[in-house]
Amino acid sequence: EVKKKLGTEVIAVEEKSFSELIDGADTAAVQQEIDAWTKGAKEILEPTKDDIEKAARVSVALDNLIKQENADALAIGTCMGWLSKGFPCLGFTRLRDRGIPAACEGDMDSLLTMLLFQYAFDRPGFQGNATFDTSRNALWTAHCTAPLKMDGANGEEAPYLLRGHSEVGGSGCVPEVQYRLN
Repeated sequence: EVKKKLGTEVIAVEEKSFSELIDGADTAAVQQEIDAWTKGAKEILEPTKDDIEKAARVSVALDNLIKQENADALAIGTCMGWLSKGFPCLGFTRLRDRGIPAACEGDMDSLLTMLLFQYAFDRPGFQGNATFDTSRNALWTAHCTAPLKMDGANGEEAPYLLRGHSEVGGSGCVPEVQYRLN
């Protein structure tokens, strides 16, 4: 149906294939990802070195999946089931910073919307459960899939913290992106 209506081909990749990409991630590429995230973070709060290494390994695997499938976007539908292998959130952020939409929880509606907006406006999308904090006149989103470069691939990176994932007791490694006001 998606191809008929939008012209977008959807390809399903078996979890086993992705697990093989995680296991086969190049050690040097994983270390580069670790260094980039840890040196760029304002602070590292809950994540352990192991959490960061696993998330970096998944990030490299996501990059390899995009190349392998020659894909323009991706959604991972089972991420909450395999978080012990590593969280995909760092990888989603890196992909979005490069103009490649990425969604978690298999949210194809969000992914297709991000894809349309990426092509129309050359800006990354984000996915989030909106929460209004009226005491601070603020809106925050809870979903660990935010780009650092909201102004596009050539834009400035927003500051970020490395945090644990709130839905699973603070384990893992995800970015908490701190966007500028307005």
